[in-house]
Amino acid sequence: MREASAELRSAGVSTRRGLALPLMALVLPGSAQLAAGSRRLGKWAMRLLIPFEVIVLVLLLLFLLNRSWLLSLGTSPFVLSIATNMTWLTVIKWLIAVPLVCWGLLILDAWRLASPGKMTWPGRIITGVISLVLAFAFFWVSWFVFSTISTTTKTVETVFTGTGPLEVKAERYNILLIGADADADRVGIRPDTTIVASVAADTGRTILFSIPRNMQRLPFPKDSPLYKEYPDGFYCYDTRPTDPCMTNSIYTEAVNYAKKHKNAWPDDVDPGIEATRGAIAETLGLDIPYYAMVDIQGFEQLIDALGGVYITVNVEIGIGYSSKPSAWIKPGKNKHMNGYKALWFARSRTVRVNGEKGGSDYGRMERQKCLLNAIAKQLDPATVLANFNAIAEAGQHNVKMNLPAEGIPQLLETAQKAKELPIESVNFMPPLIPKTYDPDFKKIRKIVKDTIAKSEAIDHPTATPTPTDSAGTATVTEPVASEAATTAAEPSPTSTKKKKSTPSPSSSTVTQTDDLSKVCS
Repeated sequence: MREASAELRSAGVSTRRGLALPLMALVLPGSAQLAAGSRRLGKWAMRLLIPFEVIVLVLLLLFLLNRSWLLSLGTSPFVLSIATNMTWLTVIKWLIAVPLVCWGLLILDAWRLASPGKMTWPGRIITGVISLVLAFAFFWVSWFVFSTISTTTKTVETVFTGTGPLEVKAERYNILLIGADADADRVGIRPDTTIVASVAADTGRTILFSIPRNMQRLPFPKDSPLYKEYPDGFYCYDTRPTDPCMTNSIYTEAVNYAKKHKNAWPDDVDPGIEATRGAIAETLGLDIPYYAMVDIQGFEQLIDALGGVYITVNVEIGIGYSSKPSAWIKPGKNKHMNGYKALWFARSRTVRVNGEKGGSDYGRMERQKCLLNAIAKQLDPATVLANFNAIAEAGQHNVKMNLPAEGIPQLLETAQKAKELPIESVNFMPPLIPKTYDPDFKKIRKIVKDTIAKSEAIDHPTATPTPTDSAGTATVTEPVASEAATTAAEPSPTSTKKKKSTPSPSSSTVTQTDDLSKVCS
């Protein structure tokens, strides 16, 4: 009896120790080893892990008490400069992951020190499960941190391919935004969306300049390999009227040219993007050092990764390529859209008002800018951090840009300023540019120059904006023909075919506005 009682007491003591020691290791890493195991191991563990624990607890406390301040700290230029440095990211990854794994191992070792062999079977199972759950919680957090930082590193290396500091041209960041369509039914890539974001470096005030996909005769800069082929601009309607040389075919033209002329562009340059960027820069009269190209199919994945977007829909918008959509996006204020619906909001050329169908590229251009405006206004650091892995994964496969990683902190700081300001929009389409098949490029460049001057004068009143003449542009919303009233590709003067007129729903497109939010709402 005495032996049985002694065994029961011993089993009880071991079971209590099996609960106490792992909990001690959880609260104070190394304390269990200091009390019941290797004192040397316990001392080293406490010296190395307790400072780590204090930092974790402080961050956790800040997260609970002042989350906004912590998020602002996490997106500060200093922190972002570290977060976009490959060397620092690798160091931080190991500095976080290794202590967490060691902490989990100390919990398992603490259970071992409790002599589980002396416990009763129920006691051994209960204490063992508790210790394993606690340890694997640390292992999982370690793996999550490690994989997230690894994803960050891979994303930065894959997406931000530029090098050196961020270039500022005339106190502005000029970035070409390309929406590329590489569907299986198309030959090559078609950049159906070409928008230049011109952002004031000091204030973040932004202007979006849109070039229609069907604009012809775009000039190439003299240093472009395609300049020799098209010295008078990108035009070939007289030789291939079924596939005229328009904005969205520059990419494929350059890729095909590069296949025939191997040394036309350097090996590390995408001929299609470089030729498109050069032609757009020459058209607008701007120096555009950077581009960001998003695959239109991957765009859906990016919107879903952001948790969707809220957009005001003014007309019924068709889902699908044909004139007989498979479904319709109904009008409504601040409608929440997932990636699929947002994609068709920006991509569809079919609209309907009171049962009357129509649509055009120009109406689509306006909606694309409205979507960009909605994303810019609604995106915040909390959303990005909460969905970071999904956003990074989508970005790796669907986004290509030549922005340098070093410039990310600078760009994000500017983006935060821009979020509080209205976005100005200019669409180079009729009636602002009556003939997109034979544009007045002097007028286009003057409009760009005047618009930028007026925009800068808002934040710097001493600056005198360049006056506009009768061929210039207004600073107020300018209503033009409806979406359906303009066709997808205007005929050249040499064309003898007549296009059928399409119904004109009461929705209207806008060539210029000083506040894109007004048009989009």
